[in-house]
Amino acid sequence: MFNLRSQDEIAIENSNLAKITERFLDIIAIRQILIIHRKSGTTIFSKSFIEKETDPDLISGFLTAISAFEQELAGVTGGLEELKYKNIRILISIGQLISTCLIIDGDRIPSESLYETFKEFKLAFEERFKIELQQFEGFVAPFRNIDDLLEKYLEVSLLDPHILLGKEYYLYLPDIIRITEKDLKEIKILPYDELINTLNEIIKIV
Repeated sequence: MFNLRSQDEIAIENSNLAKITERFLDIIAIRQILIIHRKSGTTIFSKSFIEKETDPDLISGFLTAISAFEQELAGVTGGLEELKYKNIRILISIGQLISTCLIIDGDRIPSESLYETFKEFKLAFEERFKIELQQFEGFVAPFRNIDDLLEKYLEVSLLDPHILLGKEYYLYLPDIIRITEKDLKEIKILPYDELINTLNEIIKIV
C-alpha cells in the first residue's frame, strides 16, 4: 500500500525545505562580523570567515559617521541599513550602545530571517555587556568570547570548512526530499561548490 501524501503535507515539506535552504545560503554568504562601540567608534570585536578581511577600522569609521548622521536627523536608534559596494553587501544594525556590521557576499540577497536574527544578536550582545559598554575605556578583552552568541543567532559553525551542515539538517533531508541513505551520505561529503549546485537543483525540482 502506497503512503500517499496530501497536498497540505507536500506544501509543508516544500516550505520546510525552502526555509532550511534559505537559512543555509544566508549563513554561508557571511564574510565578516564587526561590532563597534558607538560612543568611541572603537572596533571591539571583529571576526572574518574568509582569508582576506575588510579593514575593521575603515568600516568602524564608516559606521560611526552613519550613526551620527542618523541621530542628527531622527534622534532615534535601532535602524537597519543595507549597502551594496562592489562584490559585498553590508548590513548595519545600530543599537543604543553598539553598531553591528555583517558583511556578506554581494550576490546574496539576505532573507528577512537573517535581518531578524542579526537584530536579535545585537540586542543580546548589548544586554550581556551593558555595564562594560557603558563604562568602556578601550579595553576590548571582555568582548572576545562570544562564540555562543554567534552560534545561537547566526549558526556560524556552518562556516567551518569541516562542517557543511548541522546534524539536524541531514536528519530532516530524507523526509523532506525523499532521498535514499546512500544519496544522503554522498551529499554530506560534497565539496562546497557542488553542494550549492545540488541545493539549487533541489529547489528547482520542488
